[in-house]
Amino acid sequence: HSFALDNAKAITFNPSGNCTTTDDGSRPSFHIPLEGETYLPNCQNPLHKEFWRIFVKEDGTAYMSPQPDGLGIPLGICDFSDGHLIADMAKLYGLCNDPVTDQVDPNIINNMEPLHALEFSTIFHRQLHFDVDTFLNTPWMVPDEDILSVCDLLGDAMRGDTKTFCKDIEERCDDQGNCNKRLYYPTREAAIDIVASLNDLYGVKKEGDVCDPTVW
Repeated sequence: HSFALDNAKAITFNPSGNCTTTDDGSRPSFHIPLEGETYLPNCQNPLHKEFWRIFVKEDGTAYMSPQPDGLGIPLGICDFSDGHLIADMAKLYGLCNDPVTDQVDPNIINNMEPLHALEFSTIFHRQLHFDVDTFLNTPWMVPDEDILSVCDLLGDAMRGDTKTFCKDIEERCDDQGNCNKRLYYPTREAAIDIVASLNDLYGVKKEGDVCDPTVW
């Protein structure tokens, strides 16, 4: 499916629907788009928030933040045989490449057709689930703004280690948006608190929840 568009069209037309955004998709200390790149919100995202955000470049191709290296593997997309449209697209863009042993060419994964990026974003969000062990080992994979939102939600209910971790994240950036590069690791106690609230913040479905088949 060819979906080339110039920068002007990227601002005025969204193939996923009519949703709008008031910002450029930036997440300080996580990702800030370059000049000329346009944030393309996914109107079909079934969750409350977007974790994977799509940005259209001036040449009409798109990339996702965070970069979905190998994400087709744990989500089972790559298990389908050749000829399956979604699996074939995943292999084309390197989503079936093991990020440890078979790194994908960034010129491929960061140059998607915008429509394809939106389709994968919807699939990824349907299966998003934050877990404690992953957050313990790679806490930087969650945007600071999400962690701070969770900290606000927890409020006075925060335990000691969680409060310390929240303070570290809150003080990472100054009022001018300058952020330090230090990696802050939570304790397991803090990770348990943060992860549970992250899933609530995003509206991740829990076992026993009823899903709307028109969305999920």
